[in-house]
Amino acid sequence: MTRADAVQAHRSSTDISDDEEMDLRGSQEDGITTGGNNDTTDWITVTSRAQRRRMKSQAITPTTTLTPPKSDLRPSRSPRKPKLPPPPADDYKLAIRPRNGLPLSKVSPMALSDCILREANLQPEGTTIRARIDENQNILIVSTPSPDTAAGLSKIEKLTIGNGTFEVSSYGVSPDNSCKGVIHNIHLEATPDEIMKAISAPGFEPLTYRRLGNSTTIVITFMGKKVHCMVYVGGVETRCYLYKRTVAHCHVCHKTGHREDVCLHPPSTPKCKDCGVQLTSDQHECHPQCTLCGGAHTTASKKCPKRSLPPINRRKGGGPPTNARSSRSLSVDARKMTPNSRSQSRNRRDSSQAPTKSGKESGRRSRSRSKHASKTRPPSTTRGIGASQVSWAKVTSPKAQPPLHHPEITQVQAQNARLLEENAILKAELASLRAELSAMREEFLSTRSIAKASTQSSPPEKRKRAEKSPIPPKEQHPNHPQNAQPTPSIPTLQQMEELITRSTESIQATLEKYLTDRMLQFDARVTARIVKLEEHMLPLVAPQQWHSNQTSQTADPHQVTPLFPQDGSTTMQ
Repeated sequence: MTRADAVQAHRSSTDISDDEEMDLRGSQEDGITTGGNNDTTDWITVTSRAQRRRMKSQAITPTTTLTPPKSDLRPSRSPRKPKLPPPPADDYKLAIRPRNGLPLSKVSPMALSDCILREANLQPEGTTIRARIDENQNILIVSTPSPDTAAGLSKIEKLTIGNGTFEVSSYGVSPDNSCKGVIHNIHLEATPDEIMKAISAPGFEPLTYRRLGNSTTIVITFMGKKVHCMVYVGGVETRCYLYKRTVAHCHVCHKTGHREDVCLHPPSTPKCKDCGVQLTSDQHECHPQCTLCGGAHTTASKKCPKRSLPPINRRKGGGPPTNARSSRSLSVDARKMTPNSRSQSRNRRDSSQAPTKSGKESGRRSRSRSKHASKTRPPSTTRGIGASQVSWAKVTSPKAQPPLHHPEITQVQAQNARLLEENAILKAELASLRAELSAMREEFLSTRSIAKASTQSSPPEKRKRAEKSPIPPKEQHPNHPQNAQPTPSIPTLQQMEELITRSTESIQATLEKYLTDRMLQFDARVTARIVKLEEHMLPLVAPQQWHSNQTSQTADPHQVTPLFPQDGSTTMQ
């Protein structure tokens, strides 16, 4: 469209709008005049131009609302509870489980803290504890950095709050690198100290134990990822099974998440533990139905397929990840291993499509691709392989741990290397001295045999004269200790042997003394370095050391020699 056509179109639209405005005014004037003649006629409201335009646009465009109707809105979701931060990793963690229906969430925090410190015989000054209440299971998780505080908390047997006294059971929370085993038929009269002294597992380190409710089953926590198939209980071999977590179900209120010994909402009318019907009469027909799977059995029974829970430490074991995110990361690593696969396929596709395009277009595409290729960094084979190797196996494998680079350890290793070199030099010198002594001994024996043969062949008078006449000393080795003292006569064979023996013994004693002094100095240096390293690394190994000290203090001094092989174990699944 030219400029003249646009101007003409604008004039025509302006004329049309002016004509419409004149018609509207005329109709309004007619209505007014008719209204003056006849009062019953309705009046016409005079509107402004902007309002007329607004009304016209609303008549043309459909009305749209920004807010959809309530039926189209997404259904509201219940707000999620904020995820609480985990307790410090280096702290000692214990669980306190109250009985007799004590609701921990309704107890004052200050009263609960004072009661815990009072029952554990701890002073408020200088004692640091962090407590968290699990409302689902009604247990208290306590963490502390002090081993003495943890030992005091583990001895709590009751809590006195207000006018009531409630029994509690406290036990240690298993660390990350641990697993659990189960043993049966432990009588209820056994005290905790007796059980701890009676249980032993050669080659394995039992950390803690606890009894499942009021049963004869004991759960033992072992350090590591393996559970021993057999343990000793008072010197008797006992089968140890892998602990499998199950869904906790209460037979009092028929709710999952807790057991009946810690139930907080017992019903006023007792219910049947199998079907959950209120026991209003003595007899009723029991039709149990599982609330987990809907089967015709009691909830969380041994027949229920949804009774077992996955192990806690399964994700930390050595196995390939199964979620979508990990599979995507593995696919990305696989693509990094072959950085040229996409470019090669694209080059093949371009070469197959090149004859169908014009020369100008193909030249432009080739120039752009060559420019893009020059800007990209050339692929590195080493980098691709390294990126692909950093996967779940390197993180979860117990052997793939980063080496410790500590200056103290490096210095001790350097000193050890220097001492090894000095020991090798001293050994070489000792071997050379022994070779020289053997050569001197052979030379002496040959000279002695020649002198003896000459004396036997000469007449008796010359022999006596030769024995009386002095013989000039023979040149000896410069390292010989008697080189500066010439002998007036040839010594006997026994004297030479004694001399060689004394020389050898003195050399050996000197070397042994020197080596002993050097090794003592090296041991002293290594001991000092190890003490410094332990002082620096004590916070890292404090929890495990505390558990090992607790185990060593309560270990049975009269252990029975194991009758089964040491490698028998049940691997964590």
